[in-house]
Amino acid sequence: MQNKTYTPLSLEIFIYTDPKEFANCKYKPFGEIPEEYWEGFAGINNGKCTGFAVKNPNEIHIYVEEWCTDTELIETVGHEVGHLMPKAKVFINEESKAGYYEQFVGDVYRIYCMIKESL
Repeated sequence: MQNKTYTPLSLEIFIYTDPKEFANCKYKPFGEIPEEYWEGFAGINNGKCTGFAVKNPNEIHIYVEEWCTDTELIETVGHEVGHLMPKAKVFINEESKAGYYEQFVGDVYRIYCMIKESL
């Protein structure tokens, strides 16, 4: 597991390449998994990556299998960052709306790059 910090969102990013380590992290994303499950384990998400977000403190825990595609990784990061971004309820004008989405896309891309660099 690798831990990275992304400053604009005050976000800690935990990267797992071992499915058992991901499943048994302190938040137990799948609940308790019996030890005998791991004997025939073939992958958490059929070759994709998966993750979850935690608020207070802001954290993303993400599991990445070695054959995960860039598209799958970007989609997963975008989904999890979306849970942590403030919700855009009211926009005064289209320019502020565009700025909000530009920030979101930039954050997703920078986090994606951090994860790729650490694999």
